[in-house]
Amino acid sequence: MVMMGGTIAMRGNVSPMGEANVTGDPEACDKVFLSGMDVTAVGLDVTMKVRLKREHMEWLNRRRSARAAKAVSFLNRALEYYWYGNQMQNYCIDDCPLHDPLAAMYAGTTGILRTETRRARVECEGTYTRGMIVTDLREHPIPGGDIHFAVEADADRAIREFLSAFWEEESNKTV
Repeated sequence: MVMMGGTIAMRGNVSPMGEANVTGDPEACDKVFLSGMDVTAVGLDVTMKVRLKREHMEWLNRRRSARAAKAVSFLNRALEYYWYGNQMQNYCIDDCPLHDPLAAMYAGTTGILRTETRRARVECEGTYTRGMIVTDLREHPIPGGDIHFAVEADADRAIREFLSAFWEEESNKTV
């Protein structure tokens, strides 16, 4: 199972240490971590480093395939709201992280993320830490699940993979 959620080495986006998807139901996430499933978590640690920029979309608008015209048009409209929100929340201008798309791409593409396996639990109680993913790298770690966490991304490749779903095949060589 691949999930977009959490963070293991940076601040949260809805609380000091909590990412929105995990903080929304930390008990459920903790149960998933304890379930024994093979879980890969793609969190803010890497998604914040893979940035879709206006220039990427300008390039795509010139090269989109006929079959993807409606999808690209929708993407352009949706991104206006997303870019604005990202500017207000994170002070970024004309770019945004590819949170969910990066997790989806990882599920079907090898080599875009490097992962590390860590024993992990989700904090379900703390006033300031509810939703925090706690990993333990000690020799005798806390009881928990062994979860694969994305720790590094090939951002350029991820952006190309994302855009490739929409552009004309003959344009693939010009990125």
